[in-house]
Amino acid sequence: MRCCVRRVVLGAAAVAGWWGCLGDPDDEPGTLRLPVEAYCSVNVRGVGWVDAETDYLPRVIQCENGGAGPQALRAQAVAARSYMYYKMETSGSIADGTGDQVYSCGRTPGPEHHAAVRDTAGEFLIYRGVIVCAFYVAGSNPSNRSTCVAAASDPDPTNTERYVTYNEGRSGNDVIQTTLGWVNPANYRNRGCKSQWGSRCLDTRGYGYRDILRFYYGADIGIETAVGPCVATPCTPSAEACNGRDDDCDGSTDEDLSRSCSTACGDGVETCSSGAWGGCTAREPAADELCDGVVDDDCDGLTDEGCIPETDPDDAGGGPDAWTLDARPYDAPRGLDAPDDPAFADDGAGCACSTPARRPSGVGGLAALCVLLAGIFARRGRSPSLA
Repeated sequence: MRCCVRRVVLGAAAVAGWWGCLGDPDDEPGTLRLPVEAYCSVNVRGVGWVDAETDYLPRVIQCENGGAGPQALRAQAVAARSYMYYKMETSGSIADGTGDQVYSCGRTPGPEHHAAVRDTAGEFLIYRGVIVCAFYVAGSNPSNRSTCVAAASDPDPTNTERYVTYNEGRSGNDVIQTTLGWVNPANYRNRGCKSQWGSRCLDTRGYGYRDILRFYYGADIGIETAVGPCVATPCTPSAEACNGRDDDCDGSTDEDLSRSCSTACGDGVETCSSGAWGGCTAREPAADELCDGVVDDDCDGLTDEGCIPETDPDDAGGGPDAWTLDARPYDAPRGLDAPDDPAFADDGAGCACSTPARRPSGVGGLAALCVLLAGIFARRGRSPSLA
């Protein structure tokens, strides 16, 4: 079986040289055993061995087609992994450059490039029992955004559109092979060539990455998943939940999660952190009123209930200057009369009242009012009608 390989990448100006032709054209279909053991590290010439899934592939994706949309990036990840597997299988190493795949370009891969590798963990292309040599080039940026098929008049600054194959709906010997490889139906490694500009167009049309791959490599291209310690279980996105896991498969955990909450004092918000909901931002009710004249501290709809008026003995006006609850005072409004001793029994004015140091909500307010009224009428010599 033969696979003559030459590579062109996004932005490259020339086609790289031919590489080794392997096997005999009359070979039978391959007998690759599935599942394939993943290449967890790759030998990059001039660099050395690097981690395939967390270092090599994210960098190749960034260098080759880094500005693409998420589905085009996933398609690029599968194509780049397939080409890497082919080179490791047949040569034991891979070049860093346009002859194979660009690994060193001075740009650091971002979270979207790592996500594309992670979301296609271990996936590679296969046809009739052999790993496909997944060619891809820059191609032309198609002006027809409905078909994403480049026209002859579309700009082609890298002169690589001539290698692109449009194989949507094609299968078997009907698949168009690219002239980047040895063109012969017996060469199962050559199933066409992907356009990087075209894949971006298909991404905007709503194509998934598997559909993008079939658009260029044929309807019968196989997508298999290798096994090994570097191949994580593919993430299936779901709604993010407060559980310490990356449910939506975006590389972050419990991000941007909040929910409404409330207490007796009003509404608030809870925020998720490290898999647990934080406290409600609404104020919690206090155990007692603070006798501050302003705030409903226990959030029962009443303010300062249970607070008892105190009289300043030095106040010539005789009005209460403060209210207390368990000896906690606050300034009270002037102009109200109160008895000299706020704790008293029946004073003959027709009202029997007492002033315990603490009363439950509502009751204390009534007692305070009783004391206050009794004092007022006692001073003025009149008897209130409170029977």
